[in-house]
Amino acid sequence: MKLHFALIALMMLTLSACATNTSKNDTRTWTRLACSGFLQWKDCWDKAHEMCPSGFDIANQEEIRGHQKREVDIACKQ
Repeated sequence: MKLHFALIALMMLTLSACATNTSKNDTRTWTRLACSGFLQWKDCWDKAHEMCPSGFDIANQEEIRGHQKREVDIACKQ
């Protein structure tokens, strides 16, 4: 049982490292990209690079495998 909680905690820590927290003073426009169904994360990243050739920051990256739902918020770097 303790191992189960340790694994969950480790997964949460790993996932939190993938997200970027945005400041309240951030005035950039954030866009939610959805790559659900047959689309993969690569499709999201390709679209993000197309929208933001100079790079982008991410926030709220979410994946629900059972529903094949993948979403991420991006903001172009200035």
